[in-house]
Amino acid sequence: MNVRNMLASCGLALATVLLSAADAPAGFNLIEDFDQLTLGEIGGQTAWHASSGVLVAADPVDAANQVLSVAEQSVVARTPTLIPAGAIRMLFLRFRFEKQLTASFGLSPYAAPSQFGDFAVELSLVNTSPNLRIANGDTAGVYDTIATLAPDIWYNAWVLVDHASNTSQVWLNDEPGVTALPADKLLSDALVDEFGFRASTASDLKNFYIKTGSGGSGEFGPLLIDDIYLENSPALNFSNPTAPLPGDFDRSGTVDAADLAVWQAAYGVNDEADANGDGVTDGADFAIWQTAAAAPAVSCSAIPEPGAIVLAAAALAFVAMQRKVRVRR
Repeated sequence: MNVRNMLASCGLALATVLLSAADAPAGFNLIEDFDQLTLGEIGGQTAWHASSGVLVAADPVDAANQVLSVAEQSVVARTPTLIPAGAIRMLFLRFRFEKQLTASFGLSPYAAPSQFGDFAVELSLVNTSPNLRIANGDTAGVYDTIATLAPDIWYNAWVLVDHASNTSQVWLNDEPGVTALPADKLLSDALVDEFGFRASTASDLKNFYIKTGSGGSGEFGPLLIDDIYLENSPALNFSNPTAPLPGDFDRSGTVDAADLAVWQAAYGVNDEADANGDGVTDGADFAIWQTAAAAPAVSCSAIPEPGAIVLAAAALAFVAMQRKVRVRR
């Protein structure tokens, strides 16, 4: 590429970046996915405050993923999660339980919540049934049953928090990476779909908060929590922020040369690098990786890395060679 063409390309790239910044879309901001934390007690890690026994642990489904494990009775945990008074925000998280337990999770207006009464938005499990409940109104102990759950399943939950009216709505599904649909909206037995805060408040909601109860018999939990996100606008965001990036075949959160290696190993063999959902790993999936890998690499400060160019060229040559081999057969 000559200097004139490079400058023209950089000018176009800069204009694209500026336009994107001016029209920044609504989206989920990550509160916590636990992957950067150390296994063991979470209290004292980043901004987490927690009782002893609240742990960062390996996901029982995916050992490469880390989650929050709450396996003790009468414990609390919290991390800052701000929803200003009067604001509307969508909260997303994943949760799972292995044994029935009494536990609640949601949002609190208090700086250091410690009681069940400190919840504003409260989703609740109880050790006497597999039901998901939600606190409804200012009367202590009033919960509406909104779903019947099963153990050992990761659930995706979207909670629309309307701090103007002190109400919330909930959507739930158990499909990994799938967005919420209208049919996923949860209703009470009375067909109510909007639930009052347990404690109405004019204060900001300050913390994502978890509390477990005492009593019961047999094994306790654990309750597992992962992938806590908060929408940065009032938008009704029903996307699933845990859906893998196109081309991120190794699920590392970035699209890079490591994904190309996964694609090459899977090409024509299995669907481990199937980016377009057609059930096979082929050249179309490489094109998706190539687009995703190139997108964030626009830079006017340096010529693209030779290594990236060589890798892409090698992949194209690999596809061409495979096609020739198949033709000969």
